[in-house]
Amino acid sequence: MTVQFQDLLPPCLEFITCDRQLQITGWSPGVLPFITTPLAPDTLEATQDIRDWLPELVGLEDTIEQLFRGEKASFELSGIQHQDDYLDLLIVCESEGNITTSSKHILILIRNASDRMAVEQHLGQIAKEYSLKFQELSLAQNYLKQIVSSMSDALLVTDHHGRIQQINPATTEILGYTESELLHKPIQTLFTKLPQSNTLPNKFPNFLLGQDIEQYCQSKDDQILSLSFSCSSFQQSIDQTMQYVCIGRDISLRKQMERYLEDQVRSSRLVSNLTQHLQKSLTQSDLLQTTTQLLYQWLVCDRVLIAHYNPDGSGAIVASTASELFIRPNHQIIPAPENSEQSVEYLQTALSTVDIKSQLAIPLFEEQHLWGLLIIHYCEREHNWKRQEIHLLEQVAGQVGMALERCELYQQLQQANAELRRLAHIDGLTQLGNRRAFDQQLQTEWEQAQQTDQSLSLILCDVDFFKAYNDYYGHPQGDYCLQLLGQILISICHNTVFFPARYGGEEFVLLMPNTNQTQASRIAQTIHQALASQALKHERSTLEPWVTISIGGITFQPTVHTWQAQDLVSRADQALYDAKKQGRNCSRFWTTD
Repeated sequence: MTVQFQDLLPPCLEFITCDRQLQITGWSPGVLPFITTPLAPDTLEATQDIRDWLPELVGLEDTIEQLFRGEKASFELSGIQHQDDYLDLLIVCESEGNITTSSKHILILIRNASDRMAVEQHLGQIAKEYSLKFQELSLAQNYLKQIVSSMSDALLVTDHHGRIQQINPATTEILGYTESELLHKPIQTLFTKLPQSNTLPNKFPNFLLGQDIEQYCQSKDDQILSLSFSCSSFQQSIDQTMQYVCIGRDISLRKQMERYLEDQVRSSRLVSNLTQHLQKSLTQSDLLQTTTQLLYQWLVCDRVLIAHYNPDGSGAIVASTASELFIRPNHQIIPAPENSEQSVEYLQTALSTVDIKSQLAIPLFEEQHLWGLLIIHYCEREHNWKRQEIHLLEQVAGQVGMALERCELYQQLQQANAELRRLAHIDGLTQLGNRRAFDQQLQTEWEQAQQTDQSLSLILCDVDFFKAYNDYYGHPQGDYCLQLLGQILISICHNTVFFPARYGGEEFVLLMPNTNQTQASRIAQTIHQALASQALKHERSTLEPWVTISIGGITFQPTVHTWQAQDLVSRADQALYDAKKQGRNCSRFWTTD
């Protein structure tokens, strides 16, 4: 049987047989290398226990018994390690001759499976590595999905036509569109403003490529959002078309803050500039015009007006940035309202003929009293007034109110100073110029005469026997006498450039530019006649029973004389002395004789 069975086996198989007691009954010639173990006998012989040669069968006695009983047809051990090799064992029960239990024996077919096991182990290692890589890839994909899902920025993937292929949840959260509403739509449909270039249909907009490309996007609820896009292209493989990934960060809040800060800076600059200009503006017209111009530039509006209400209730537009006739400065408007709450309605009535889309009126107060209105007009477009704009305009109105108070105080101060200057140069009794005023005027006219080469005449008048008049009639009457002479000089100088002044005590002086001696002499005679016509009694005079005067005069010729200004006074005084020496109540002019 052994020889016949050996002939039937393929070359790669060997066999060994045993009986029911597991004693070896036969084997193939080449089986020995497969079953040799350190514990096996030196030689393979019949009746030896097969478990000494194949210890792998230990523990399988019941299974082998089932083969003998026909409960199993066969069983195999695949890829068992035996020494340094791997073996495949196929164990069957076969019969010789008639089929009886005693004639049955176990046939164990043995095949060297080392090469197959090596291949299987290699394939198993490959499969294990592939499985690990697949797990890593799955983890990476899941991780990437988690990252994309957890991104707070919008992520859009488009094809090379710019049609949206994929979005993340943040895109829906920011823009309000669901994935189904955006898929296969051109990405350009999200933008409110597109550049004229790079907007070809069925093509990805190249202006998006790059970093931090800011675009305005319209959300599903029609809000205009500012998004900063960073876009790049990618290609999954050489044979696939280009795709684009766009990450958009919502910077609407940042842009709002930037605009707010810019407005704050502009507002601060406006208030600062306005404050500086108002501090420099000492007149009401300057500060009002400055206010309208600065507000006009800051608000980029169509018109800025300032209306003033007088105490009697009448009103007028006193400053404006527009050129229309109806709002030119000092154009009269209807009477002012009783209180500032009615001012806006009142102004609408006053300007009903004007096409105004948006307007704002801020009351102006001076010392807590309504002074007028600060009015802003938008005629070309509607303007939504922001709270900070209104707050700023209220601040400006407050600054203007304080500036108006300051201008009022400045005007009062100017008037007071002017009055002080007038009083400092006016003689309080006669209302003529005093000695200080005369000295200043004399120097001015002296220099003018030298520059123009024109004559300059001066006469000194002195009341005759005034001390006796004053002692006899009393000081009040003496004052009246001086006032009367002052009025005569004022009337003579009417509509002329002459300058009359009280030189001191009962002495008067008359400065006459561009007047020669002949003309000056006639004027002196006129003074004598005018005083005589008053016939003011003077019983203590030794000349006439009324008040008389003595006059001394001089005429300066720049081409003839080389005098100083005060030389005219001293020479006129000499001429006055000569007049008194000649008997008073006469006029004498200085000569070189």
